Amino acid sequence: TGLSGKLIVELNGDEILAITGDGPFKFKNNFSDKLEYTVMIKKPAANHRCEVKNGQGLITAKSAIDIICQQTGKWDFPAALGDKLSLDGQDAATPALALDGQGHGVVVWSQFDGKFWRILKSEYRDQKWLKPVSFSDAISPGDSDAKNPLVAMAGNGDIVVVWEQKSGKKRNVLMAENRDGKWKLPKSVAEHISGKDKSTMGFDVAIDDGGNTVIVWSQESVTEDYAVYKSEYRNGSWHHPASVNDVVSHKVGDALNPGVVMNNKGMTIITWHQDSLGTNNIYKSVYQGGAWKHPADSGDYISQSRRGMGALNPMLALADNGRAVIAWQQAHKNRIRIYKSEFDGSVWNKPLLTEAITPLTRENDNAKLNSLSMDSKGNAIIMFSLQSVFNQALYLSKLKDGKWQHPGENNYLTGSKKDSHFNIFAKVATSDSGKSVIAWQQKGDDRISRVFMTEFDNGIWHLPGRQLSILDNSAQNVSIASAKNGSFLVVWQQSDGKNAQIYKSEFHLLKK
Repeated sequence: TGLSGKLIVELNGDEILAITGDGPFKFKNNFSDKLEYTVMIKKPAANHRCEVKNGQGLITAKSAIDIICQQTGKWDFPAALGDKLSLDGQDAATPALALDGQGHGVVVWSQFDGKFWRILKSEYRDQKWLKPVSFSDAISPGDSDAKNPLVAMAGNGDIVVVWEQKSGKKRNVLMAENRDGKWKLPKSVAEHISGKDKSTMGFDVAIDDGGNTVIVWSQESVTEDYAVYKSEYRNGSWHHPASVNDVVSHKVGDALNPGVVMNNKGMTIITWHQDSLGTNNIYKSVYQGGAWKHPADSGDYISQSRRGMGALNPMLALADNGRAVIAWQQAHKNRIRIYKSEFDGSVWNKPLLTEAITPLTRENDNAKLNSLSMDSKGNAIIMFSLQSVFNQALYLSKLKDGKWQHPGENNYLTGSKKDSHFNIFAKVATSDSGKSVIAWQQKGDDRISRVFMTEFDNGIWHLPGRQLSILDNSAQNVSIASAKNGSFLVVWQQSDGKNAQIYKSEFHLLKK
């Protein structure tokens, strides 16, 4: 009873039986009276807690086993192509999302209004989704194209959305914010937070549960190199860069791909990669104890530097206990491999080039960093894809209770060297409940891009997972977020047959 999924049970360590719903179940094997039997759960159902009653004993004519299940949470999936967040009739793209600790959420995306791309949002509050009715609900000004939004949501309900918007040929960083339940929106592109005379390239945003916020971006500086800048919201007010010289990065070489994370103990970390004398390295700035510590010079990096073996595309995560992980991809011996640096609360380690987390494979194998997620206790998952000849597979490295587990070549999560998989890219989210969800997009032999998901629940990955995208319409730009209470939200971009639209799947805990 209580089963809404697939449960695998085992009789006497021999016969395996799949149970897919409530009602009677029967094994095929026959046994004589008075023989011992044992019925055990071999593979639990996802998002259920199940107990076997009368699971051991001596067989009699009246032997019966009860399996009592209770569903702990439920996924909601789009019912049809019309079940979307975005507006009808125009293309929508690049969704981003955030959840607070209780499972309230917000999704933002860019959508074409017939003249310009605008930023739209949909909020989930009080168990209801508030969707835009028309382009008059856009949060970006309508005087130029606004694209690639990102969003962060605090435990107190505050929301900050950032995006890039053009003024002529120059890209600017704009933001909208919701404080104390009220939205403050920019009226024109002139209200950007980035510098006045130079173009931006890449940005990120982070928020803590109290609403303190940090926005970072990369922008041309006075030397024409790109530098990393930040704006901070602390103690109820914003502090933007004082001048074009008010930079986070050191002043030699292009600093690109900035990222930022915050925890609820007053700590903030910014990362980026920066070219110094022809080689990219990974740098960090840390805010702790009320003060920032930026790199002292071009040699103050956490990657291993060797000419022609540059480090790129850092990702980072930070727990409330102060533990942090920064991961990146770096060339070594003609292969691109994945590396990590950790902060244990007092010291940052610096990996050697021989200490990659990716498995050793053939010379032409290249790894691509996909995603990094960490719960508030410091448990983390790093996702990467690895290409071998024509096929790709997804791998994960897992940090649990202070110990890392890295995969071998054949320990992939999904994909294989026999089946064709192309352009695999995954996002992962973890929660304090112990549950994790991975969503990814991939192309098969038919070259159609689809979105899939799998979840870690009851101590196992429930594979092969399921397809999220509807029918076989092309889908991409998948993203995922989790809440501390165990709620999850997945969004993606998919064609409805005429236009690209934004879809979602959500997981909410059931009340006990």
